[in-house]
Amino acid sequence: MKETMVKLSKGAWKLINIPFLALEGKYSGITARYCVDNLTNQTEYIYQYFRFKKNNDCESEYIESFSKVGIVIQGQPILKDDFTLNTALMYKRFFPGVKVVISTWEEVSPDFFVKCRSHGIDVIKKKTPTEKGAGNLNCQLLSSLSGVRFLKEQGVQYVAKTRTDQRFNSSNWLDYVMTLIKIFPVKGDCQKTRLVFMESNGTYKYIAFHVCDFFAFGSIDDMERLYSIPLDKRENDFFAKNAEEIRRCKEKLKKFERREYFSGISYKKYGEELLKWNIAEFYMLYSYVHNNIESDLSEDNLLIRYWKYLEEYAIIVDSFQMQFYWSKYRRKYELQSKYDKEGKLDFAGWLKLYKNILH
Repeated sequence: MKETMVKLSKGAWKLINIPFLALEGKYSGITARYCVDNLTNQTEYIYQYFRFKKNNDCESEYIESFSKVGIVIQGQPILKDDFTLNTALMYKRFFPGVKVVISTWEEVSPDFFVKCRSHGIDVIKKKTPTEKGAGNLNCQLLSSLSGVRFLKEQGVQYVAKTRTDQRFNSSNWLDYVMTLIKIFPVKGDCQKTRLVFMESNGTYKYIAFHVCDFFAFGSIDDMERLYSIPLDKRENDFFAKNAEEIRRCKEKLKKFERREYFSGISYKKYGEELLKWNIAEFYMLYSYVHNNIESDLSEDNLLIRYWKYLEEYAIIVDSFQMQFYWSKYRRKYELQSKYDKEGKLDFAGWLKLYKNILH
């Protein structure tokens, strides 16, 4: 009887608090969780983080210049609250001398370009490509490459590629990734430095070459090659049309464990699944590695080659370490492990790959 009453009460409180859950303001979800948790004696530890809204809310901790480092902010700018512009200004405030460029499209409101000029922010505007590729993949490649090449002409030696709808709030994130590539030099001669990628939404341990494409950092030459891969020839809605089959493919592959990969499935079958759908994140890193690092990529060795590349030429960093903010999906639950995808590869997992002790 008591358990039944608790369940009914819990359901009632959830209905009552639906308006709170729907709000995106200061009290979003907090009241509802507080009521439910106290009613049922079930506790979840909840973190609440506040992100800087404007660049003048933050201060730099550096005296030295970042004049040899650049940041490309790529994509369609977020005009609300001048989010993209404030992101660029924040980075310049954090890192004295850093070169920041926003790489976007001609179709953007002219007011945005006027504001950027008035604040001394460089902007590149290109025509949106006619052939956008699956899921706008070509848009990302072309705008990223334009930004990297612009900074190369400015004498930049290291560059970070980010997005217009995302922000790193840590006041030392750029110094952090620069320090990492100094601590972990490349083990081969195909890159000048390691390329740093982010764990976040789409970096997996057991889906070969499936690395989150939100962020990348490395030497200017390596970054130029990363975004110089061949453009995608598929229709723009390819991923949308095949969304359910791609989802099933990911679910199947990301749940593998090392022993299952080596003993329970065919290498070729695994590779065929990946090559068939050529998921955006897979397309980018696979194409780069195939063209520049390891030409011997076949259906039956993809996972082994992926681990080898990560061990010798890349670093995976945790998004939270850089106080990553993205105003989409489950941003209120970004630290709750129960929302983490199975098989996600984070910095700790990468360290095991680096030391060749992955289990």
